[in-house]
Amino acid sequence: MLRLGDTPDPYEVKRTPTLPSDTEKWASVCERIIAHYNEGWGCGMKLGIKHVEITAGLDSLLNPEDRVKFYELYRVVANRLRARFPRIKIGGYSCGGFHSLNHFDATDLERSYVDFFEGFLSYITTKETEAPLDFFTWSCAAETPEELALHSNYARNYLNQYGLKKTQSVISDFSIAERSATYRDKAYPALLISSLILAQKGDIAMLFVEGNPESDGCPFFSVEDRHSVHTYAAYNALSAFAQLAALGTTVQTTEDYRHAIYSLAAYNGEQGAVIVTTDNYNGIVELSVEGAEFSTYSIKGIIGGGERGDGFSTAASDVPVADGRVRLRAGKNEVYLITLK
Repeated sequence: MLRLGDTPDPYEVKRTPTLPSDTEKWASVCERIIAHYNEGWGCGMKLGIKHVEITAGLDSLLNPEDRVKFYELYRVVANRLRARFPRIKIGGYSCGGFHSLNHFDATDLERSYVDFFEGFLSYITTKETEAPLDFFTWSCAAETPEELALHSNYARNYLNQYGLKKTQSVISDFSIAERSATYRDKAYPALLISSLILAQKGDIAMLFVEGNPESDGCPFFSVEDRHSVHTYAAYNALSAFAQLAALGTTVQTTEDYRHAIYSLAAYNGEQGAVIVTTDNYNGIVELSVEGAEFSTYSIKGIIGGGERGDGFSTAASDVPVADGRVRLRAGKNEVYLITLK
C-alpha cells in the first residue's frame, strides 16, 4: 500500500500539518509519484502497487475548520487518480479509530474522530462532491477481541449506510492488549490470535500490525543487538495462523458465547487445521470434526510469556481420530494448532 500525504511528526512536536494551497498541483504530483513507482516514469520502477491511500492520520492533526478542505482535497485527488489509474484501488484516510464508542473516558480528540468520519462519508457520497472510496483505513487499539469486533461492525454499518457496501474495511494500525500490558506478556499471543479469528469471521479485508523489528511496538521480533533477530511468542502464534491461510478455504466454527474459547478452521480437500485460543478458561476443549474424513491429528501448543518466544511445544502427534472428535487439555491464554490428515 502506498500512502500519499503529510508525514506526522513525533508526538512531542505536535505540529499541525498544512494542507496544500494548490489542490490540483498536489494531485498532479501524486499522479507522477504513482507513475514513478508503477510505470517506470522518471527512471522509476514497476512495483505493481495496487492500493493507494490518500493522507494518513490527518483527523488527529487537522483543526476542525480544515475538515472540509481535506474532504475536498481527497475528492480532487481520488477522482484524478481514478481517471489516470483505473485498476488501482483508491482509499483513505487512516481514521484515528472509534475508541469513544465504548469508553466514557475518551478524550475530545478521540470523540472528534467519529464526527470527522461521518462528515467524510457524507461529503464523498453527495452527488456534487462524489469521490471513489475502494477501501477505508482506520486504526484500532483494542483491549479485548470483542472491542475489535464492535468497532469493525460500526465501520461496516456506517459504510453500508452511505451506500459504500463494496468499500473494503482495512485496519491499518492494530494493537491488542490491556493498556498496562505489553506484547511480552503470556496473554498477548492468545489475544492477538483471538482478534485475528474475529476479524476473519467479520468484514475486515486487511489488518496490519507493527512489523518493524526496531520499533518498541513490534510484537513479533526485535534486533536489539543489531546482529540477530529475536522472536517473541506472538511470532510463533502468527506462524500457526498462517498455516490455516495456506490451506486456502476457511471453515466457520461454532462461536463460544462466553468468549472464553475462540476457534477457526481451514480445509483444502485433503488436510485440515484448526487454531484454538483460550481466554479465562482452564479445562478440556472438545472439537467435533464434521464433513470430512480424517484418520489422525496432531496438536502443537505455543509457549507465551517472557522476553523471548520459547517456540512450540508439541502436545500430541499422530493421534487417531475417534468418533470424529478431537480433545485437548487447555489452560488460560493459550494457543493451539490442530492439524488433521
